[in-house]
Parts: sequence; C-alpha cells; structure tokens
Amino acid sequence: MLTRLSYPSVFLLAVVVLLPVAAGETPLLHLGPITLWEEGSAAALLIAGRLGAILTLSLVLLGTSPLLTTIRAMRALGLPATLADMMLFFLRYLQDLADQLAAMQTAMRLRGFRTHRLNWRTLKVVAALAGSLLVRSYAQSERVLQAMVLRGYGDTSRAHSRTALVLAFRAGLFDVLALCGTLAVAVGLVAAQVVFG
Repeated sequence: MLTRLSYPSVFLLAVVVLLPVAAGETPLLHLGPITLWEEGSAAALLIAGRLGAILTLSLVLLGTSPLLTTIRAMRALGLPATLADMMLFFLRYLQDLADQLAAMQTAMRLRGFRTHRLNWRTLKVVAALAGSLLVRSYAQSERVLQAMVLRGYGDTSRAHSRTALVLAFRAGLFDVLALCGTLAVAVGLVAAQVVFG
C-alpha cells in the first residue's frame, strides 16, 4: 500500500510544505524569515487527511476485486449503463495507450534516442511522442465508435437485452441495504462536519 501511495504523496508533500507558509493571517511560528500560518497549517492537515482517506478507500475498493467485477456491481446497484460503458472504455483505452507508448518507446530506443539528458532536443522529441500518441488514440477512438454504431451500439430498443447479458449478477436486498447504510454514514459525517465545523 505504501508503494502505491508513493506517487500521490509527492503532491501531498508539496501541499503540506507550501500551504502553511503561503496562506493564513494568524502567525503560528516564526522560523527566521519564514512564518508558519495557523490557517494554512489547518488547511494542509485537512487536505492531507482527506486525500489520504480517499486514496486508501480507492486502493481498498479497487485492490480487493477486479475492476470489471466492481463495475458490474456498481451497474447492478443502479449505475447508468452509459457511465459503466465509459468506465470500461476508459480502462481499455488506458491499456491500449500503454501498449502503444511502450511500442513507440522501443522504436525510439532502437533508433538511438536516450532520455538520460534533459535538453531542448529531448523535450522536442518527447513532445512529438506525446502529440503522436494523442492523435493516434483519437483516430482509433473514432474508428471504434463508428464500428460500434454500425453494430447497433446505442440502440435503445435492444439496450435492455444487452444489459441483461452484461450483468453477471443482480443486487440483492442485502446489497441495497449495505449501499444505503454506507451512504447514510457518509451523509452523517458530512452533516457532522457542517454542524460542528
């Protein structure tokens, strides 16, 4: 879990270091020319706590079951089919983009390109790589959309039968009650934060 939190923690560290110094009106501590502000420190702790909770919950949710199973469960609990399709397409395109990027990096390495030095030429090549990847992915998404429309995607008369085939299970009473209980706890926490501020 700590290795997966290492990348977001860089952003979190930047917020925790900069916010207490940059924002606030009430001085908390003077360290030479640097002043730590009370409001900035409180905001940094709040952001760190919330981001840590969101990331931990996301890791637990996505790490304990395959993403396809999670999307099917959300669909069974009432997630609209369009959003479920968008999540599945996003996952597929991320995998496809990663494959294309690996192939392009291999081709660049075979042609003698090395990224160990940061100079103007390296930046131009990396920018061209990113632009080429973006254009290729956009063109492929257009082709996929046209192929899906030709095969009947978006036809509302057949959507119910297609949805029945996609779902591997249905949400039972316990699942709905668990979802309602989780939502009630979340709303209760938000209400407690508003009331007790």
